[in-house]
Amino acid sequence: MEEWEYAALTIQRIYRGRQAFFSFLRKMKRRDQAARTLQRVYRGHLGRRRTHKMLLEFYRIKRAQILKEKKECKLEIVPSSYTRARDKLLTTKYNREG
Repeated sequence: MEEWEYAALTIQRIYRGRQAFFSFLRKMKRRDQAARTLQRVYRGHLGRRRTHKMLLEFYRIKRAQILKEKKECKLEIVPSSYTRARDKLLTTKYNREG
């Protein structure tokens, strides 16, 4: 093989090796971007699930507190003057008849 053929083959080998290397780098960059996208989407999904569970637990606790307060805070029914007068009238009316 002549010297100029060897030189041409060396240049071609270096050029093709460099092309393959840059092709490999582009492929790795795309793969890395795809992995990051998947991780971002999945981590967002996990965060939304975690937040949903926290909100459900918060609302469950709040509901229990409200129901507990509702049981403890029963209003006492105070008869008005009208009901007292009506009851007095009815008792005296039925006491006279009986």
